[in-house]
Formats: sequence, C-alpha cells, structure tokens
Amino acid sequence: MRLFIKEILETLAIAIVAFIIINTSVQNYMVEGTSMMPNIGDNDYLLVNKLSYMEFNKLLTENGLDFGSQDPSRADIVVFKQKNMSGKHLIKRVIGLPGDTVSIKNGKIYVNNKILEEHYGIIYDDSNLNETMVQNGYFFVLGDNRPISQDSRSWGMVSKEQIIGKAWFRYWPISNMGLVKH
Repeated sequence: MRLFIKEILETLAIAIVAFIIINTSVQNYMVEGTSMMPNIGDNDYLLVNKLSYMEFNKLLTENGLDFGSQDPSRADIVVFKQKNMSGKHLIKRVIGLPGDTVSIKNGKIYVNNKILEEHYGIIYDDSNLNETMVQNGYFFVLGDNRPISQDSRSWGMVSKEQIIGKAWFRYWPISNMGLVKH
C-alpha cells in the first residue's frame, strides 16, 4: 500500500511541475478581429511563447553568462496587453524597434528613412504618419490588415512590459495548423 501511495504522490508531483512549466512558458490566445489578415484570421487559436523575450541577462550576467538582448525583432508577431483596456490582449506585427524612426507615406512604411521591405502578406492602405521616434523600451506595431487595424498609428507605442510573448503555433483552424510565419 505504501508503494502505491508513493507512486501516486510521485505522479502528482510530476504533473504539477509539468503544469507549472507549461503555464509559465506557453499561453493560448484566441484572435478576435481581422486586423492581422491575411496571415492570422478572426477566431484563430494560437500558442504564444512567453519565454521568447525573457531577460536572461538579468538573471545570469552576475554569473558571467551573457545571452544578449531578448527584445522582439522587426516582423515578429507579438501578443500584448493593451494599455487602456483592462485584460484585453491584442496581436500585431513589430515594425519599429527602440531608436528607430518610423514614418508612413501613402501606405509605404519607412524605417530610418528607408522603405521597409515586407515579405509577408499585407493588405495595404494609403495612410500617412509623420516621422516618429521609437523610444527606448518601446515598439511600433502594425496590423497586417492596415485599412482596418487599430495600432501604433492610433494609440501609440507598445512597451516591452506590455508584451506577453511571440505568436508561435496556430492550432485552430486545423486546416491552418502549424508554426506562425514571421
């Protein structure tokens, strides 16, 4: 009987540790809206990698290990908490990095005065935006469906603290299941 109880306790301990690891590293997310069309659609279900942008430097530099910056890269698709909408998460593509200048002229994106080559599906518009400097710790984000997307053009930059993680894997609809292309 003791052996049976020991086996049950070990199994429970392993299950609890696995649950904690999974919940701290991955989060599921349901997309609401069409601002990321044609790449990610309304009601798509994604897994978000919450470890993508963790600051390992802060934890390990004291021990002589340096993994470099873990900041989002241009073209990453990120899920983040919107500032003024409690509990609401949004998904957008990173366009401008800290220190960049971003402007939009007739729908063409300029980063540091050069046209941004976007090699992913975009629905363009003819919007304009005066040159804006991306401050340290912030990112300029846009939806891929530019005519309808509410993004950094309308409500400003996203801070690194707001970012939950990088869109990683689409598991619904099954017909589009697979890694999210950035």
